[in-house]
Amino acid sequence: MATPFKRDIIAEMAKACEKAGLKYGICYSQRDWHHPDYDMAHMAKCNEFMRNQIKELLTAHPNIGIIWFDAWCVGYKETWEAEALFRMIHEIRPAIIINERCGVPADSRARNRA
Repeated sequence: MATPFKRDIIAEMAKACEKAGLKYGICYSQRDWHHPDYDMAHMAKCNEFMRNQIKELLTAHPNIGIIWFDAWCVGYKETWEAEALFRMIHEIRPAIIINERCGVPADSRARNRA
């Protein structure tokens, strides 16, 4: 809502996908260049912010069935605290499909569970 668009585009897209019978997916960029704590010295704080955002999205929009993370590189498993992040996501949405761009395998594991 705090954008020039001034509307909740996530909610609008979620509603439109549900109405059309489509699986709804979001792209989430772990690299938040504008977050004041986005640097290696403060990643724990930045990761907490990211987890809270994702938790809010999944709680507010129960039809989100896909999360596509944006950034990937060797070492991101630790950078993004990916195992804890994926555990939290799967606790909220067990059958969600997640890509591997946090440094841990995800996509095929999620498909096998669904």
